Amino acid sequence: MHSVGTDDDDTAQRRQKRGRNIVYLGNFEKYSEEIERVNSLKVAISEKNRLFLQTEQSKVVGLLTGHGISAEELLGKKTEIQKLNKDNLQKNKEQFTKQQTDFDKIEKNLKDKSKIASLSLLSEVKKTFNLKIDVIGEEREKEINLDPPALFSFTVSKGVQQTLHKIAHKKDFVQRGLSLLTNKMTDCPFCEQKIKNGDYAQIIKDYQEIFDENFANEENNIRTLLLKYKNILDGLRDLQPSSDNLNRLNQAKPFITAGEELPQLAITDSEKELIKTEINLVLEKDKKILDKIDGSNIEQVKTIIESANILIEKYDEAVKKINEEIKQLQKDSLAGKLDTRKEEIQKEITRLKDEIFFIENKDSFEKYFEVIKKKDKNDKIVESLERIYQALKTKIVEQFGKFVEDYFELIKGFVKEISPSMEILNINGQATYDRRNTQDPAQCGFSVKYNGEDCAGSLSEGEKQVIALAFFFADLRKHSDKNKVVVLDDPITSFDAGKRKSTAELIQKETKDFNQLFVFTCDPLFREYCLKQITGERNFYYIFKTKGSSSIHYAPKDKETIYASFETEFKDIESVAGSNENVVIYGQKLRFCLETKIKEDYFGYSEDKLSNMIEKVTGKGKSKFNKLIDNKDKILQIYGYCNTGGLAHYPKDGATSWNELNDKIKQYLSLEL
Repeated sequence: MHSVGTDDDDTAQRRQKRGRNIVYLGNFEKYSEEIERVNSLKVAISEKNRLFLQTEQSKVVGLLTGHGISAEELLGKKTEIQKLNKDNLQKNKEQFTKQQTDFDKIEKNLKDKSKIASLSLLSEVKKTFNLKIDVIGEEREKEINLDPPALFSFTVSKGVQQTLHKIAHKKDFVQRGLSLLTNKMTDCPFCEQKIKNGDYAQIIKDYQEIFDENFANEENNIRTLLLKYKNILDGLRDLQPSSDNLNRLNQAKPFITAGEELPQLAITDSEKELIKTEINLVLEKDKKILDKIDGSNIEQVKTIIESANILIEKYDEAVKKINEEIKQLQKDSLAGKLDTRKEEIQKEITRLKDEIFFIENKDSFEKYFEVIKKKDKNDKIVESLERIYQALKTKIVEQFGKFVEDYFELIKGFVKEISPSMEILNINGQATYDRRNTQDPAQCGFSVKYNGEDCAGSLSEGEKQVIALAFFFADLRKHSDKNKVVVLDDPITSFDAGKRKSTAELIQKETKDFNQLFVFTCDPLFREYCLKQITGERNFYYIFKTKGSSSIHYAPKDKETIYASFETEFKDIESVAGSNENVVIYGQKLRFCLETKIKEDYFGYSEDKLSNMIEKVTGKGKSKFNKLIDNKDKILQIYGYCNTGGLAHYPKDGATSWNELNDKIKQYLSLEL
């Protein structure tokens, strides 16, 4: 044990604690320091936690002010807020605006129930444009596809062909008539060329009547189809919504909440222009029914028909939607459901309002949630620290009681051996721990008396040292591991000759079962006592450092040197785990062996006399020195590795350094120095 005397820089309180370190045997002040550290940490965490929460909570409260929600209620919506998507902000705002508009209309509806009852439904178009038309045939009505190009190409020759086709069932008559034709006929009924009049004029006349009737029918049919085609074109050109629908919609708008606008129901101006051109072709053909007319845009007309039908479909869908809402509105108004609807919309407005608010401030709220999470975590730490704090308080008393039970009688005995005039009495009262008096860290210890008087507050350095050594020797007596190294650093500070002698005797007696003993001293008289007492199987080595009047005494129990024991470990290096810690430990051992072995075995540094040094050096023999010289480079390489590889402090890098160190150890063993 080193003397714990005061320093010039010590404060009064620190000097007092230095004295107490000895009085309170077992250094129970360390328990107090640990408790204080735990308590200080607990208080610091609690305060930081409070300030941290207070700061962040004030920010959140500022955001929540005016929104009608508290910080506690916000925590209840944590999961809901964390699921919100910022990308939905604009959509939610649009829905909020719409719901607000709906709410205003609901309120108006509640005031104008009579107007709601008088609302009229809108009319649907309920038609489509199609080139399929119904015509009356010979027996019944049938559906045909209009073919405008065929209508426009109707001429005399095509009319004749069609007529001949229609009178084909009268071919016998026609054949007979043809066979009776003579050169007297003037006009041929088929080619319209002049022929000679003859005896068969009546037959030709009959045939002509039949032909003219059918041809006239065919011409009328073409005109009828042209008219139907024109009607379709007129409908396309004049397509537009009913003005009544617009009026009815305007009357309903203040009350309904959806489908407030009707879609477009008219073809474009360019389409109207094309339809106009097609109508003009129909009119021209009607005037010149037997002339072929070119230029029909029937394919474009078909496209316009498809577009118009789509417009009509969308328009009718919108009308249905508006009508359904009007009917539902009238029904709800009669049934008194508008109030319920108002409440539903109000709830949705509130929900959207909250959601928009939460999305806009989501980053701040999530940070607050994280603060609460950390605060809860820190609270658990504080709770754990409090448990540790309470456990340490209990442990002080337990440990002091155990200390008294295990060591007290031993310490009293050692005090008597070192200083017979000193006396340590039993504990005063029950051992307790009390932190109220900060000047007295631990309210448990010994009553120290000298010549029958209490001297706990006025022990000399020598008296304190006696108590310290008494505890040290008691600890040695109780120590079960005798492989430990015993180190005493100037244990006789302020001792007189008698205490020095008794201390040397105790050192010899109490350390005899330990393998190694180191005694550091600056006192020549104490050294002589040690030399006389520590004898027997132990060799006693000492090193003088004259400048500081210091000496180091090393007394191993057996004859084996430290580096010899290290070399034994090196031979079993393969069984050692290659941890970072072992890299440092074995690297230091390697450097120690290389340096110390050469100094002691080859140069005799371990001897205290020149004659002994010479004997040891010459005893090595020339062959050993030649081997040393021959392996100089390898030795320096290994020594340089130990000094520059970071092994004296920390390894360079885990497993790689362990492998390198293994190689260097094997190189060292192969030298056989």
